[in-house]
Amino acid sequence: LFELIEKTIRILKESGIEVTNTGELLDKVWKFFKERMEYIFGYEPYKLAYDEIASALDVGYSEVYNTLKRAQALHELRPLPDFEPIAAGFKRANNILKQARDKKLLGEGEKLDEGRLVEEAERQLYRKFIEIKAEAEQYLGKGNYTEALRRLGSLRPDIEHFFDKVRVVVEDRQLMTNRLMLLKEIAGLFLRIADISKLVISSS
Repeated sequence: LFELIEKTIRILKESGIEVTNTGELLDKVWKFFKERMEYIFGYEPYKLAYDEIASALDVGYSEVYNTLKRAQALHELRPLPDFEPIAAGFKRANNILKQARDKKLLGEGEKLDEGRLVEEAERQLYRKFIEIKAEAEQYLGKGNYTEALRRLGSLRPDIEHFFDKVRVVVEDRQLMTNRLMLLKEIAGLFLRIADISKLVISSS
């Protein structure tokens, strides 16, 4: 969609039509399409909740059909008993990462070092994440967001155990960075589907 909008503006210019502010026009049209998707996805035949739509749109909407499928995956799995706890866990991880970025505790070039995972709960979470990551990425590659999200949801007990047993922000900078990177890796896989921190959950 974004490429089509850019191409349309370029064709207007090549046709001799004056476009005074290309960036502003691009932003306005881009925003218009976002608002149309927000409206259309909320009514028949889709009838998705506003926060499901917002969660999917927040990570990108240039591929319109895939955006719809990502929002539908949230809608389909949301009634399951494990969904709200995993959404709450993601929201907690996302908040920790946001605070770390705001405080300049997390650089862009940092990498996860498996050897620095010292607590059993963080090692367990990492092992489980690696186990399901390949499967989830296969589903993502096929556009099967429901199954990808279902696989990610299986991390729920390990994420809960991690937060119960491990303190992320600690004085040891290397230890803290490594734990932040573990959360960033997990959050990054979720963010290929949606920002589920945008969902309104009962525990919020």
